[in-house]
Amino acid sequence: MLRSGFTASAVTLWQAPWPSPRADEARAPLLHDADELDDALAEPADVAMGGKEPRHPAVLPRRLRAPLLCLAVATAVLCYYFPLSFLRAAPPCSLRLPRLISHRAFDADTADRPSAATIRELIGRGVASFDVDVFWMASAAADGSSLFVGHPPTTRALLQLEGQLTDTRVETLRATARGDWLLPLEEFLAVLRSRSALVGRTSVELKFAERPEWREQLRRLYLALASSGISDRFAVVVDGPVQAYEHREMQAALGVRLPMMVVVKDMGAERSEEDGLLHANITQLNLELELNARGSVSTIAPSVKVLHRDILDTALSHKLPLTVWVVDTEPELRHAWQMQVEGLITNRPAWAMALLNRWLAECKA
Repeated sequence: MLRSGFTASAVTLWQAPWPSPRADEARAPLLHDADELDDALAEPADVAMGGKEPRHPAVLPRRLRAPLLCLAVATAVLCYYFPLSFLRAAPPCSLRLPRLISHRAFDADTADRPSAATIRELIGRGVASFDVDVFWMASAAADGSSLFVGHPPTTRALLQLEGQLTDTRVETLRATARGDWLLPLEEFLAVLRSRSALVGRTSVELKFAERPEWREQLRRLYLALASSGISDRFAVVVDGPVQAYEHREMQAALGVRLPMMVVVKDMGAERSEEDGLLHANITQLNLELELNARGSVSTIAPSVKVLHRDILDTALSHKLPLTVWVVDTEPELRHAWQMQVEGLITNRPAWAMALLNRWLAECKA
């Protein structure tokens, strides 16, 4: 609006009638000696008009037109390239910070495994939500081994184990110095319970679903969460409709009800010909959400690689929040923030928090 106003002023000024000598005579009362016109020419005009003021519109003196025209054009150009935003109030920043969720219960920039100390440190920094994997090990004990918190491939590499965790006796590992590196589920729950006033939602996924003993371990997991005193802070991660069915059956058998987080993986996602990006199978996702409607699905958790408008529209249609994983690079973090997901799972929570706070401050400036 401001640009068009300046442009119109410049055009109007340029198209104004340029006075001929006779017009100058008629407008003599508007002119001065400095305009290089003979004052003697003005008097006959007054006489001819009978002493009346001429009715011609006022015209700028000839000597001022060129400078004013240049000024108007220069102002229009400046307004085009440098909008005068300071003349109007800046729109408020509509973006908000997501809920930061620590993946695996430690910050990968400062630690290599979860422990009670890493959990307390994260909570102290304001990262009070967690997304963890739970596994078990072989044991000579009648009731089996404890459940442990940790990412199985990373834990196996860290402990330098040749076989799978589920095939390794926990007693053998406990006899080594690395045995103390394991974080029992009971210890994890105890730390969260001690900080219950600060702790947010924690999602838990029981790994090794292909093992025949998985269902029994799932029962033990639900019993541990139900007796933790903070069971309302947990959600269980389900990978596909088969796992969702198993979780629903176990919850019904134990009289436990915990919300479920449906995972949407990038593995197997097809690349779109339109934008060249990976996209989830939205039809399959909608079907899974409809089948799980009675199973207390609380969140859709897509991989950041398939986080696009189609996933967002699906979440909105089902009135479910999005929690995206795993966000560890700046482009991924900015994309997730601009998509306004509710939760953001990252291995680098301190880094993500600092960057998001900086972006929010710049947005509000």
